[in-house]
Amino acid sequence: MLSKVVRPVLADAGTGSWRCISSCGCERYASSSAATILKLYGRAPRYDAERIKNAFRERKMFVLKRRLQIAVPLTMFIGRIVADVQLGSEKEKRTQRAAEFMKLIAPLGPAFIK
Repeated sequence: MLSKVVRPVLADAGTGSWRCISSCGCERYASSSAATILKLYGRAPRYDAERIKNAFRERKMFVLKRRLQIAVPLTMFIGRIVADVQLGSEKEKRTQRAAEFMKLIAPLGPAFIK
């Protein structure tokens, strides 16, 4: 029931689905389209910074995993660019690195790109 929703609707990393955790602990999944969310819950989710902060405070391992999913590949990518610059092959590898970068950020989802 809509009145029992006490936590924000959260986007799962890279899955393209939305997850809502209600006060009873049950979880519901829906496609990321706004129409489906409205159909399931009767209204768009409201932004509440305090609820979001508390929700992620309870999910420390999720946050750590997400940070590592972002930091490790980006650090390795930057390392390859630095090596290209030092070896003098940066200009020849720009197209290759651009394609690598697109493959790197695409799986991280739209929240990362924003």
